[in-house]
Amino acid sequence: MRETILRRKRNMYDIFAKILKIARNGTGKTRIMYLANLSFESLEEYLKTLIELELIEPCGENGSVYKTSAKGMKYLSTFAMLRKTVS
Repeated sequence: MRETILRRKRNMYDIFAKILKIARNGTGKTRIMYLANLSFESLEEYLKTLIELELIEPCGENGSVYKTSAKGMKYLSTFAMLRKTVS
């Protein structure tokens, strides 16, 4: 018997959560890009939005490291709770 795997397309909120999880302890763009499976252009847009929403903070020299803010950690907690509720 042949199994087929249906992949659900990620939405913006799923991608926000993935980026915030990756950046919990601080990490660079390249690592986020690969672990979140995003193009560089997409990553730039998501980071810009997350910074504007104060969910992630650039830190380190020249802002080259990104770290999930306290507000971002709250987002992750709420997102996980919602996922659990609807699953």
